Amino acid sequence: MTDQPQPSPALSAPLATRLRQWLWRVARLIVAGYFGIVLLLWSFQRTLLYHPLKATTIERSATGLSDSDVEEVSVTAGDGVALHGWLARTAATGMAATASSPGEASVRETVRSSNAPVVIYFQGNAGNRRTNGDIVGELASYGCHVLYFDHRGFGLNAGYPTEADLLADGRTIWIFATGELGIPSDRLYLFGESLGGGIATGVAQGLCRDGLKPPAGLILGATFSSVRRVAQDLYPFVPVRWMLSDPFLSDVRMADVTCPVLQFHGTADSIVPFPIGRELHAAIPAASRSGVPKRFVEIPDWDHFGIPAAVLRGELSEFIARVQSASSR
Repeated sequence: MTDQPQPSPALSAPLATRLRQWLWRVARLIVAGYFGIVLLLWSFQRTLLYHPLKATTIERSATGLSDSDVEEVSVTAGDGVALHGWLARTAATGMAATASSPGEASVRETVRSSNAPVVIYFQGNAGNRRTNGDIVGELASYGCHVLYFDHRGFGLNAGYPTEADLLADGRTIWIFATGELGIPSDRLYLFGESLGGGIATGVAQGLCRDGLKPPAGLILGATFSSVRRVAQDLYPFVPVRWMLSDPFLSDVRMADVTCPVLQFHGTADSIVPFPIGRELHAAIPAASRSGVPKRFVEIPDWDHFGIPAAVLRGELSEFIARVQSASSR
Protein backbone atom coordinates (compact mmCIF):
# COMPACT_ATOMS: atom_id res chain seq x y z
CA MET A 1 0.00 0.00 0.00
CA THR A 2 1.46 3.33 -1.09
CA ASP A 3 1.65 6.06 1.54
CA GLN A 4 -0.10 9.34 0.61
CA PRO A 5 2.25 12.34 0.34
CA GLN A 6 2.06 14.65 3.35
CA PRO A 7 1.59 18.39 2.80
CA SER A 8 4.77 20.31 3.04
CA PRO A 9 5.07 22.61 6.05
CA ALA A 10 6.50 25.16 3.65
CA LEU A 11 3.19 25.15 1.72
CA SER A 12 0.71 24.87 4.63
CA ALA A 13 2.18 27.71 6.71
CA PRO A 14 1.56 30.45 4.10
CA LEU A 15 -1.94 29.04 3.47
CA ALA A 16 -2.80 29.24 7.18
CA THR A 17 -1.40 32.76 7.33
CA ARG A 18 -3.45 33.88 4.34
CA LEU A 19 -6.58 32.34 5.87
CA ARG A 20 -6.01 34.17 9.14
CA GLN A 21 -5.43 37.43 7.27
CA TRP A 22 -8.61 36.94 5.27
CA LEU A 23 -10.67 36.19 8.39
CA TRP A 24 -9.20 39.23 10.13
CA ARG A 25 -10.14 41.48 7.17
CA VAL A 26 -13.68 40.10 7.15
CA ALA A 27 -13.98 40.66 10.91
CA ARG A 28 -12.74 44.25 10.55
CA LEU A 29 -15.24 44.90 7.76
CA ILE A 30 -18.09 43.53 9.87
CA VAL A 31 -17.07 45.61 12.89
CA ALA A 32 -16.55 48.72 10.77
CA GLY A 33 -19.93 48.19 9.08
CA TYR A 34 -21.67 47.76 12.43
CA PHE A 35 -20.14 50.90 13.91
CA GLY A 36 -20.88 52.74 10.66
CA ILE A 37 -24.56 51.84 10.96
CA VAL A 38 -24.58 52.83 14.63
CA LEU A 39 -22.91 56.16 13.77
CA LEU A 40 -25.46 56.85 11.02
CA LEU A 41 -28.37 56.06 13.33
CA TRP A 42 -26.89 58.28 16.03
CA SER A 43 -26.25 61.13 13.57
CA PHE A 44 -29.70 61.02 11.99
CA GLN A 45 -31.77 59.98 15.01
CA ARG A 46 -33.81 63.18 15.09
CA THR A 47 -34.41 62.97 11.34
CA LEU A 48 -35.82 59.48 11.95
CA LEU A 49 -37.90 60.64 14.91
CA TYR A 50 -39.35 63.94 13.65
CA HIS A 51 -40.98 64.50 10.26
CA PRO A 52 -41.92 68.19 10.16
CA LEU A 53 -44.30 69.31 7.44
CA LYS A 54 -43.85 73.00 6.74
CA ALA A 55 -46.52 75.29 5.30
CA THR A 56 -46.78 78.91 4.22
CA THR A 57 -50.50 79.12 5.01
CA ILE A 58 -52.90 76.92 6.96
CA GLU A 59 -56.59 77.62 6.50
CA ARG A 60 -58.99 77.30 9.41
CA SER A 61 -61.31 75.36 7.14
CA ALA A 62 -59.05 72.33 7.74
CA THR A 63 -60.91 71.90 11.03
CA GLY A 64 -64.24 71.39 9.31
CA LEU A 65 -65.62 74.25 11.43
CA SER A 66 -66.78 77.69 10.44
CA ASP A 67 -63.99 80.28 10.41
CA SER A 68 -65.99 82.25 12.99
CA ASP A 69 -65.56 79.37 15.44
CA VAL A 70 -61.76 79.15 15.10
CA GLU A 71 -59.34 81.85 16.26
CA GLU A 72 -55.72 82.04 15.17
CA VAL A 73 -53.54 82.21 18.29
CA SER A 74 -49.82 82.41 18.92
CA VAL A 75 -47.41 82.29 21.82
CA THR A 76 -43.70 82.95 22.11
CA ALA A 77 -41.54 80.14 23.44
CA GLY A 78 -38.80 80.75 25.98
CA ASP A 79 -36.14 80.90 23.26
CA GLY A 80 -38.13 83.39 21.17
CA VAL A 81 -39.66 80.95 18.66
CA ALA A 82 -43.22 81.94 17.71
CA LEU A 83 -45.67 79.04 17.95
CA HIS A 84 -48.88 79.27 15.92
CA GLY A 85 -52.12 77.44 16.57
CA TRP A 86 -55.89 77.48 16.78
CA LEU A 87 -58.40 78.01 19.53
CA ALA A 88 -61.71 76.43 18.47
CA ARG A 89 -65.03 76.69 20.25
CA THR A 90 -67.83 74.19 20.35
CA ALA A 91 -71.47 74.96 19.80
CA ALA A 92 -72.42 71.41 20.80
CA THR A 93 -73.83 70.43 24.17
CA GLY A 94 -73.79 67.35 26.30
CA MET A 95 -70.12 66.42 26.89
CA ALA A 96 -70.67 66.32 30.66
CA ALA A 97 -70.97 70.10 30.51
CA THR A 98 -72.89 72.68 28.50
CA ALA A 99 -71.18 75.19 26.27
CA SER A 100 -72.65 78.66 26.19
CA SER A 101 -74.09 79.84 22.89
CA PRO A 102 -71.41 81.52 20.77
CA GLY A 103 -73.69 84.34 19.60
CA GLU A 104 -71.65 87.43 18.79
CA ALA A 105 -68.96 86.76 21.40
CA SER A 106 -65.38 86.16 20.31
CA VAL A 107 -64.02 82.65 20.36
CA ARG A 108 -61.89 83.25 23.44
CA GLU A 109 -64.74 84.97 25.28
CA THR A 110 -66.95 81.95 24.60
CA VAL A 111 -64.27 79.53 25.73
CA ARG A 112 -63.55 81.51 28.89
CA SER A 113 -67.16 81.99 29.96
CA SER A 114 -68.30 78.46 29.07
CA ASN A 115 -68.12 75.55 31.49
CA ALA A 116 -67.34 73.07 28.69
CA PRO A 117 -64.07 71.09 28.84
CA VAL A 118 -61.09 72.42 26.91
CA VAL A 119 -58.75 69.95 25.21
CA ILE A 120 -55.13 70.93 24.57
CA TYR A 121 -54.15 68.65 21.69
CA PHE A 122 -50.61 67.49 20.90
CA GLN A 123 -50.17 65.80 17.52
CA GLY A 124 -47.71 63.07 16.56
CA ASN A 125 -44.34 63.36 14.83
CA ALA A 126 -45.59 64.16 11.31
CA GLY A 127 -47.94 66.48 9.47
CA ASN A 128 -49.31 69.76 10.80
CA ARG A 129 -52.62 71.44 11.57
CA ARG A 130 -53.67 71.26 7.92
CA THR A 131 -53.28 67.47 7.73
CA ASN A 132 -54.53 66.82 11.27
CA GLY A 133 -57.15 69.55 11.54
CA ASP A 134 -60.09 67.17 11.49
CA ILE A 135 -59.40 66.23 15.13
CA VAL A 136 -60.39 69.80 16.07
CA GLY A 137 -63.79 69.53 14.41
CA GLU A 138 -64.27 66.06 15.86
CA LEU A 139 -63.58 67.13 19.45
CA ALA A 140 -65.71 70.26 19.00
CA SER A 141 -68.61 68.12 17.82
CA TYR A 142 -68.38 66.24 21.14
CA GLY A 143 -68.83 69.44 23.15
CA CYS A 144 -65.16 70.30 23.79
CA HIS A 145 -63.32 73.51 23.03
CA VAL A 146 -59.90 72.79 21.51
CA LEU A 147 -56.47 74.42 21.69
CA TYR A 148 -54.06 73.01 19.09
CA PHE A 149 -50.57 74.32 18.33
CA ASP A 150 -48.18 72.93 15.75
CA HIS A 151 -44.85 71.72 17.11
CA ARG A 152 -41.87 73.97 16.54
CA GLY A 153 -40.51 73.33 13.05
CA PHE A 154 -43.96 72.22 11.85
CA GLY A 155 -46.53 74.19 9.87
CA LEU A 156 -45.80 77.93 10.15
CA ASN A 157 -43.41 77.54 13.08
CA ALA A 158 -39.68 78.14 12.93
CA GLY A 159 -37.10 76.10 14.81
CA TYR A 160 -36.50 72.36 15.00
CA PRO A 161 -37.98 69.96 17.55
CA THR A 162 -36.12 68.35 20.42
CA GLU A 163 -37.61 66.68 23.47
CA ALA A 164 -36.53 69.44 25.83
CA ASP A 165 -37.92 72.17 23.57
CA LEU A 166 -41.23 70.36 22.92
CA LEU A 167 -41.82 69.87 26.64
CA ALA A 168 -40.93 73.51 27.33
CA ASP A 169 -43.30 74.58 24.52
CA GLY A 170 -46.05 72.44 26.02
CA ARG A 171 -45.60 74.22 29.35
CA THR A 172 -45.72 77.59 27.54
CA ILE A 173 -49.01 76.56 25.90
CA TRP A 174 -50.39 75.55 29.31
CA ILE A 175 -49.43 78.93 30.78
CA PHE A 176 -51.11 80.64 27.81
CA ALA A 177 -54.31 78.64 28.39
CA THR A 178 -54.50 79.25 32.14
CA GLY A 179 -53.12 82.79 31.99
CA GLU A 180 -54.03 84.80 28.89
CA LEU A 181 -57.10 82.71 28.04
CA GLY A 182 -58.16 82.49 31.69
CA ILE A 183 -59.21 78.83 31.60
CA PRO A 184 -59.07 77.11 35.03
CA SER A 185 -56.97 73.98 35.18
CA ASP A 186 -59.95 71.86 36.22
CA ARG A 187 -61.43 72.40 32.75
CA LEU A 188 -58.23 71.59 30.85
CA TYR A 189 -57.48 68.13 29.45
CA LEU A 190 -54.16 67.26 27.82
CA PHE A 191 -54.61 64.94 24.81
CA GLY A 192 -51.58 63.53 22.98
CA GLU A 193 -51.41 60.97 20.19
CA SER A 194 -48.26 58.99 19.35
CA LEU A 195 -45.29 61.33 19.96
CA GLY A 196 -47.78 63.89 21.28
CA GLY A 197 -48.56 61.44 24.09
CA GLY A 198 -44.96 61.75 25.24
CA ILE A 199 -45.29 65.53 25.23
CA ALA A 200 -48.64 65.54 27.04
CA THR A 201 -47.27 63.15 29.66
CA GLY A 202 -44.19 65.30 30.14
CA VAL A 203 -46.27 68.46 30.59
CA ALA A 204 -48.60 66.73 33.08
CA GLN A 205 -45.65 65.33 35.00
CA GLY A 206 -43.98 68.72 35.21
CA LEU A 207 -47.10 70.38 36.60
CA CYS A 208 -47.65 67.64 39.19
CA ARG A 209 -43.99 67.48 40.18
CA ASP A 210 -43.75 71.25 40.62
CA GLY A 211 -46.77 71.35 42.93
CA LEU A 212 -48.93 73.30 40.46
CA LYS A 213 -52.56 72.56 39.71
CA PRO A 214 -52.58 69.53 37.39
CA PRO A 215 -54.79 69.17 34.33
CA ALA A 216 -58.28 67.77 34.81
CA GLY A 217 -57.17 64.70 32.90
CA LEU A 218 -54.57 63.17 30.60
CA ILE A 219 -55.74 61.43 27.42
CA LEU A 220 -53.30 59.29 25.43
CA GLY A 221 -53.70 57.63 22.05
CA ALA A 222 -51.34 55.10 20.42
CA THR A 223 -48.40 56.29 22.48
CA PHE A 224 -45.36 54.59 23.98
CA SER A 225 -43.79 53.73 27.28
CA SER A 226 -40.73 55.48 25.83
CA VAL A 227 -39.18 56.28 22.47
CA ARG A 228 -36.22 54.28 23.73
CA ARG A 229 -38.42 51.19 24.03
CA VAL A 230 -39.78 51.62 20.48
CA ALA A 231 -36.25 52.09 19.14
CA GLN A 232 -35.07 48.95 20.93
CA ASP A 233 -37.89 47.07 19.24
CA LEU A 234 -36.91 48.43 15.81
CA TYR A 235 -33.14 48.15 16.21
CA PRO A 236 -32.43 45.32 18.68
CA PHE A 237 -28.79 45.16 17.55
CA VAL A 238 -28.07 48.80 18.48
CA PRO A 239 -27.34 50.11 22.03
CA VAL A 240 -30.11 52.72 21.82
CA ARG A 241 -30.17 53.19 25.60
CA TRP A 242 -26.88 55.05 25.36
CA MET A 243 -27.50 56.72 22.00
CA LEU A 244 -30.85 58.49 22.14
CA SER A 245 -30.87 62.24 22.69
CA ASP A 246 -34.69 62.32 23.01
CA PRO A 247 -35.76 59.13 24.84
CA PHE A 248 -39.19 60.44 26.01
CA LEU A 249 -39.35 58.28 29.14
CA SER A 250 -43.11 58.45 29.66
CA ASP A 251 -43.14 55.35 31.85
CA VAL A 252 -40.71 56.98 34.28
CA ARG A 253 -42.61 60.29 34.23
CA MET A 254 -45.91 58.60 35.03
CA ALA A 255 -44.80 58.05 38.62
CA ASP A 256 -45.36 61.79 39.24
CA VAL A 257 -48.67 62.12 37.40
CA THR A 258 -51.56 62.59 39.84
CA CYS A 259 -54.40 63.43 37.43
CA PRO A 260 -56.82 60.89 35.90
CA VAL A 261 -55.51 59.05 32.81
CA LEU A 262 -57.41 57.60 29.86
CA GLN A 263 -55.39 55.56 27.33
CA PHE A 264 -56.30 54.15 23.90
CA HIS A 265 -54.29 51.63 21.86
CA GLY A 266 -55.01 49.49 18.82
CA THR A 267 -54.07 45.82 18.88
CA ALA A 268 -52.76 46.03 15.28
CA ASP A 269 -50.58 49.12 15.83
CA SER A 270 -47.67 48.88 13.38
CA ILE A 271 -45.77 51.91 14.70
CA VAL A 272 -46.01 51.57 18.48
CA PRO A 273 -46.69 47.86 19.07
CA PHE A 274 -49.59 47.07 21.38
CA PRO A 275 -47.39 45.50 24.12
CA ILE A 276 -45.46 48.78 24.40
CA GLY A 277 -48.73 50.62 25.03
CA ARG A 278 -49.50 48.05 27.71
CA GLU A 279 -46.10 48.70 29.29
CA LEU A 280 -47.00 52.36 29.61
CA HIS A 281 -50.34 51.51 31.20
CA ALA A 282 -48.56 49.34 33.80
CA ALA A 283 -46.52 52.42 34.80
CA ILE A 284 -49.57 54.64 35.36
CA PRO A 285 -50.72 54.91 38.99
CA ALA A 286 -53.82 52.76 39.64
CA ALA A 287 -55.92 55.81 40.42
CA SER A 288 -55.57 59.58 40.40
CA ARG A 289 -55.26 61.66 43.54
CA SER A 290 -59.00 62.36 43.23
CA GLY A 291 -59.73 58.61 43.10
CA VAL A 292 -60.47 58.15 39.38
CA PRO A 293 -59.15 54.73 38.26
CA LYS A 294 -56.87 54.65 35.23
CA ARG A 295 -58.50 53.23 32.11
CA PHE A 296 -57.02 51.37 29.13
CA VAL A 297 -59.17 51.08 25.99
CA GLU A 298 -58.09 48.22 23.74
CA ILE A 299 -59.20 48.76 20.13
CA PRO A 300 -59.32 45.40 18.31
CA ASP A 301 -57.62 45.21 14.89
CA TRP A 302 -56.93 48.96 14.90
CA ASP A 303 -53.65 50.37 13.57
CA HIS A 304 -51.74 53.43 14.71
CA PHE A 305 -53.48 56.45 13.25
CA GLY A 306 -56.40 58.08 15.00
CA ILE A 307 -59.08 56.63 17.27
CA PRO A 308 -62.43 55.40 15.91
CA ALA A 309 -64.89 58.25 16.34
CA ALA A 310 -67.53 56.20 18.14
CA VAL A 311 -64.93 54.86 20.58
CA LEU A 312 -63.41 58.27 21.26
CA ARG A 313 -66.74 59.99 21.76
CA GLY A 314 -68.13 57.40 24.16
CA GLU A 315 -64.98 56.94 26.21
CA LEU A 316 -64.20 60.65 26.37
CA SER A 317 -67.70 61.49 27.54
CA GLU A 318 -67.56 58.86 30.29
CA PHE A 319 -64.05 59.92 31.31
CA ILE A 320 -64.98 63.59 31.66
CA ALA A 321 -68.10 62.63 33.62
CA ARG A 322 -65.99 60.54 36.04
CA VAL A 323 -63.47 63.34 36.45
CA GLN A 324 -66.15 65.95 37.14
CA SER A 325 -67.98 63.65 39.55
CA ALA A 326 -64.77 63.00 41.50
CA SER A 327 -63.87 66.70 41.65
CA SER A 328 -67.32 67.59 43.00
CA ARG A 329 -67.09 65.18 45.95
